[in-house]
Amino acid sequence: MTSILQKIDESIQASRKDPEFLASESIKNDSARVLISAKMDKDALILWQYVYENVPNWIEITVKDDCNDEVKPSSCSEGDKLNITLKCIAFENNRYIFTLEGWNVFLHNDDLVSITNKVNILGLKHGFETLGYSVEPWNHAPEKIEPNETVRTSINLQSYVKFYSSEFMPASDIAPWVLYKMPEAEDNFFKKWLQVSCNMLCRTLVNELLADEKKSICLTGKPPKKLIYGDPDILLSDYSVLQTVINWIFIEGNEIELKHTFFTSELAREWPEYVSFCEGLPKKLPMAFESAKLLYKAHIRASSRETIKSLSDLRKTLAEDTQKIISQSKDITSALWKDLALVISLFAIKYALDASKINITNNIFPYMFFALSIYIFISQVTTLFINKNYFKILDNTRLVWRDKLYGFLDDTDYENLAVTPLREAYKAYQIIATFVVILTLLISFIMIILGFSMLDEHATNAITSWLSSHLINSYCS
Repeated sequence: MTSILQKIDESIQASRKDPEFLASESIKNDSARVLISAKMDKDALILWQYVYENVPNWIEITVKDDCNDEVKPSSCSEGDKLNITLKCIAFENNRYIFTLEGWNVFLHNDDLVSITNKVNILGLKHGFETLGYSVEPWNHAPEKIEPNETVRTSINLQSYVKFYSSEFMPASDIAPWVLYKMPEAEDNFFKKWLQVSCNMLCRTLVNELLADEKKSICLTGKPPKKLIYGDPDILLSDYSVLQTVINWIFIEGNEIELKHTFFTSELAREWPEYVSFCEGLPKKLPMAFESAKLLYKAHIRASSRETIKSLSDLRKTLAEDTQKIISQSKDITSALWKDLALVISLFAIKYALDASKINITNNIFPYMFFALSIYIFISQVTTLFINKNYFKILDNTRLVWRDKLYGFLDDTDYENLAVTPLREAYKAYQIIATFVVILTLLISFIMIILGFSMLDEHATNAITSWLSSHLINSYCS
């Protein structure tokens, strides 16, 4: 299996001896196809004949002469021009590439690059890896791989750089252009990636891309600058510095937009006259990077002071809200004891009058017991209803101000700092409220029973009859 792939690579390299050699490769989600067109010498014909005879079933090969007739390489003469087509299956996440020309096609297809996890290249000696995909030598039959289990956060560069034409635009994602692992030795495939990567990364260090006659860029600094874009290959020697800057802006930490703004503003400062963007970038890049980092550190320090103040306000607000919940718990408990004192007072008056033999009608006391039980029940229900609505308003207000005042806290920190203490305080209130409700119902029930026990037989029969008739009427209706 490995030998046939090596033979295909050797055949392609032998065909390159022709000055008019042409390689045209197309890469799709389900297939990889390359057309080799060249005048073949004797060595190339021998190599292609071996490939023709030993090609595996997962590769299709077609050999045609100048007249577009299918032929065998062995039947052709030295110097004959042949058009050889190779085709194999491919997969959406795993690409297979035959030539350097095909690699160049892939690198300039943003849609393919952004969804690829692995690239296998024929003739590659040393693999390397970016944050978006790995690049490895092609030495086996095509195989389907599963997408990466670790979901990488895509950073859409087009949200930070304005552009007006698809001919001159930033990449859709930064990851495929950030080097993660160097190859053991640089070859033409890595150098091609490096060349395209420099071009793509340079486009991210501006505020606008203008697809005019000479391709221009804009830096919105003080003063703003409009510059000719220039040749990004100049940056190849300073690629490590470019990678460091890109990592700081887009990969490390958050606040990408802020760091991007700081950096482009510093680039625009004192830009030399009549110097294109790519030409001036090697000199301005380190200085602008250091200045942007200092500005960002100053911003962090200022933000830290504001954060400390916001946390202090949050702590104060939390203490006040917790105190209010505790106060509500005390209020409903105090109200219950006051109501209980009224019950005890009524009992004391009743039995004191009974003991003193004072002649007073007992018919009033049952109704006083009824009235007091109703009063206690309504009083506690009203208090609990008011407290419930108050807590609801408190929660809604806290939700409204959560993002506006405490957006710097993530959900976990906000949960631990603000929500959990209030939730615990509310749980304590709920326990007390439940106890108060049970006790209120018990007292009201006992007082109603006692009230009924004090009524004479005539009054009891009248009330029972009235209740029965109303219950029966309501049931029948």
